[in-house]
Amino acid sequence: MSLPREVVPGRDYMITRRCSERRFFLRPDPETNNAFIYCLALAVQRAKVEVTFSMAMANHAHTGIHDPEGNYPAFTEYFHSLLARCQNAHLGRFENFWSSEPTSVVRLLEPHDILDKMVYAYANPPVADLVDTAEDWPGVSTLQATLIDGELTATRPAFFFREDGKLPETITLKIHRPKAFAHLSQKEWAEKVRDSVQAKEAEARERRTRDGKKVMGVVLLLSEGNSARN
Repeated sequence: MSLPREVVPGRDYMITRRCSERRFFLRPDPETNNAFIYCLALAVQRAKVEVTFSMAMANHAHTGIHDPEGNYPAFTEYFHSLLARCQNAHLGRFENFWSSEPTSVVRLLEPHDILDKMVYAYANPPVADLVDTAEDWPGVSTLQATLIDGELTATRPAFFFREDGKLPETITLKIHRPKAFAHLSQKEWAEKVRDSVQAKEAEARERRTRDGKKVMGVVLLLSEGNSARN
């Protein structure tokens, strides 16, 4: 039996969770994208963590956080439980949503660790040959919010939450710059992230050219043939 994971306030992490049987339960569509952001924002407010990046692929999700008060276990439990129930309602299913594998929680020790994991998450779609650039990804990605010091807003999913419930009708998710890069201007920070992501995109593009491969593309990606409902 492994030892309990140490929980210390003020640390940075990348949290990764995969869908059951690696099925496409997070396949992008407007309802899924909105539900992901809504549930994430609620969990952030409850656990008082700060999101530094987030990316939802079709069958897994990466989220980077700064954990000022040592609440990341409560954050992951609430976010994953709420999103699973919400998405099951959206997909009309009742079985396990997440894989039985433990949630991956990677502590990010150094500034370059944070940037590397952020770029890894943002560049995941082009590296996986799904789209040509990270900005082409139709699912949840906080890349644009990172580049402009922005926020994401979601509305309460009507297919799961009660209309007369206590949860907010709309909620905003602030994307925080990692504290290790607070000395940079917003322009410098955006350039660092953009250049790093574009370098990964270029590597993937060169590999596809060399191997004679093409990206799947948004149209095929969003087709019903790739639906988690099948």
